[in-house]
Amino acid sequence: MLGCYKMTREEIVKRLQKSKVTTDGYYVCKEFRNMNKALGDKLDKKYKYSRDYFENKICFNQSDIEIYLETNTNFYDIDRMKQRDDYIYNIIRDDVELYDLNDYIDGGHFTLDELIDTAIYFYNCKY
Repeated sequence: MLGCYKMTREEIVKRLQKSKVTTDGYYVCKEFRNMNKALGDKLDKKYKYSRDYFENKICFNQSDIEIYLETNTNFYDIDRMKQRDDYIYNIIRDDVELYDLNDYIDGGHFTLDELIDTAIYFYNCKY
């Protein structure tokens, strides 16, 4: 049925909050994208924002979690959040599947944790 998913948002958030956290406090959940779009029998109509807004989301802070669960009208700039998520996803998409948060990327000088936090920092400075 249209608008039904395998997991409720609350179930996804519980798993998300058990994920590893970057130094700057972002939950990193590699499985989120698959959990978010897996179809099933659980209705998902009460939420303010469609799951499509979160299609490239891998990193969450507490505000992002609140927006994901939002049921009322608010003045959050969801388009900016989506733009940030797409920006971060394009930077880390190849590395997020290969490395753990504290692994050095390609045996280099920085970890996935540092790459994610730096990408978020530069996005916030630029936009």
